[in-house]
Amino acid sequence: MRRTATMMWLIPAILCHLTGAPAAPQQALQSDPRPEDLLARAIGRDAYGPVELVPQEGTLSLLVNGQSVPGGSGVIPVPPGGTVRLRAVSSSVGGATPPADAKPARLVRRTRHEELLWSCTGGSNLLPAEDGDVIFMPSEGQASPVQVTASVATLGVYRLNAGTFSPDETVPATLNSASASVWLLPGIPFDRTGDGLLDGQNIGIYPNESADNVPSSVRDRAELYRPPATFYRIDETTSPLLVTPWRTLGQLHPPAIATDSTAARYVPISDRLVSFLAAFEATLESRGLRANRLVVLRGFVSPTERLRLQAQGENMASFSRYLYGDGVALVYTESDQAVMGDFDGNGTKEVQDVQALGDIAKEVMDKLKIYGGLGICTRYPGEGAAKGQPYLHVDLRGFYAPFRE
Repeated sequence: MRRTATMMWLIPAILCHLTGAPAAPQQALQSDPRPEDLLARAIGRDAYGPVELVPQEGTLSLLVNGQSVPGGSGVIPVPPGGTVRLRAVSSSVGGATPPADAKPARLVRRTRHEELLWSCTGGSNLLPAEDGDVIFMPSEGQASPVQVTASVATLGVYRLNAGTFSPDETVPATLNSASASVWLLPGIPFDRTGDGLLDGQNIGIYPNESADNVPSSVRDRAELYRPPATFYRIDETTSPLLVTPWRTLGQLHPPAIATDSTAARYVPISDRLVSFLAAFEATLESRGLRANRLVVLRGFVSPTERLRLQAQGENMASFSRYLYGDGVALVYTESDQAVMGDFDGNGTKEVQDVQALGDIAKEVMDKLKIYGGLGICTRYPGEGAAKGQPYLHVDLRGFYAPFRE
């Protein structure tokens, strides 16, 4: 018998083994069991002669709460007390193909056996659910990410007529295997009535959106200016995880203070902002432009970071949407430098390039029915190559508010 070098679909830490109806968690299996043991478990050892097992690659995708996600390094935020339902969708399964010189009368029936296995890192729970799904439930107080992996294997093998084969004849079989993973990022609750600290980091104190002395544009829409209730940790593990097919978590919310670039930090993650940017990037790609050229100069700024920027001479409004996690400063670059390029193609780099980029942003807002501030800005106030250069401000405050500055 010829064995495959690696059985990718049998993973060392198996928390659930689901074939049809949900099953209770099983003991861990060997990472490389013998193929003949698989055959015995699937159909029965005595039904076969020698087996030639041919490995094949299949495809598998994951649905999280019914929605597709970026594969491999995609990340899904999970609020405190929340749960996530995961489903594996296999779009390619294998089957045995008789060899060219096989006698058809001797290969009478193909049998297919499929197994779906789930695992997760981080010591969190995967609970079996109906239809082969699993439910992820983070541990209390957990902030570290968890990678959940689904692995599917489909074994296709032909049964021989009893008593008609010789010990030297082999039976063709294929093992079609595939796996898919997603990262789940548990959130940490933020208490606005506390001291502004979160896991030792000074987020700061948010202004009172209902106070008598705040602008009426804020007070009349106080629900839009409540402090974020949940924060998520960005560190060396979570920073490179994808929030859209073209953007990582670290690129969504770069450090507000350049000197903090290597420090772990906590940020809110706005579903509206992620949905908007994913659609914005897809629109750029559909027009022959490169989505990864859309650069976020600035994302979340905490109340404490706002005061630090103010001490450096940069003014930012007390109720700026940057403090709420749904505001970004954007440029579309033409080089490795994060500055606005010649987006309209007229040969010069000017504020009209920002206007052309803003026109597409407005199209995306209209398509998604997600609205907010849209600013054509002439001078970026932050540090770096873009300082003093034009940029596009976008936020998703809930109502359309165009402006120029």
